[in-house]
Amino acid sequence: LVVKSVRPLYSYPLKNYLHDRSIPVSVADAFCKEVSYVVGGRSYYGIGFQNDAGGWEIRNKNFKLSSSPKDITSLGSGAGTCHVFEGFMDFLSYRSLHPYEDPGSVDYVVLNGAGLFDRALPFL
Repeated sequence: LVVKSVRPLYSYPLKNYLHDRSIPVSVADAFCKEVSYVVGGRSYYGIGFQNDAGGWEIRNKNFKLSSSPKDITSLGSGAGTCHVFEGFMDFLSYRSLHPYEDPGSVDYVVLNGAGLFDRALPFL
C-alpha cells in the first residue's frame, strides 16, 4: 500500500459510509482525513486515521487496511483518566455518543488492533 495524497474528508461515498455507521461527518472531520492510496497498481481512497508513527488506518465500505508503520494513536492532554479503544471506528462512535464531553477531561488511546496493547502501556 502506497499513500498518494491526504486531504480533508470530501468524497460523498465516504460521507455516506460514515452516515451508515451513524457517525456524524463533523466528528470524523475532527480526527480523520481522506487518504488516496495505491495497492497492486490500482487506486483507491478511504477514511484515514493517522497513528503515532505516521502510518494510516484506512476504512471504506469495501476495505479495512493500514499503511506502514503500524502503531497506536494516542490523544492526550495529561488528564487523569484514559479511555482505550480497539479501533478508530469504535473511538469515533464513542465521540458521536458523547459530543459534549470536554476533550481535555480525558485522554484516549486507539490501539489500531488488539495486538498493539503493549505499545500503549507507556502512555497509560
